[in-house]
Amino acid sequence: PKHEVRTMLEADSAFESLPPRLRRVAGLLATGADNAKIADALTLELHTVEGYVHDIKVALGTKDRVELCFRARDWLSRRPV
Repeated sequence: PKHEVRTMLEADSAFESLPPRLRRVAGLLATGADNAKIADALTLELHTVEGYVHDIKVALGTKDRVELCFRARDWLSRRPV
């Protein structure tokens, strides 16, 4: 309840504080895209995407890609269309 709301607000704030490019990568991660698909979609080098994914994980404090994908999907589900 209250703790969950605070945690959701903190998570939303963390995502919103990411630079636009990293938010875009997070959005593609939420769809289940792998690094190669993200690189193709954004016309980036694979190693650049790998670095971005690492940066997002660090910024959000996620332990791995799976947790990052779930959190990104949850964040996108609460954003206005």
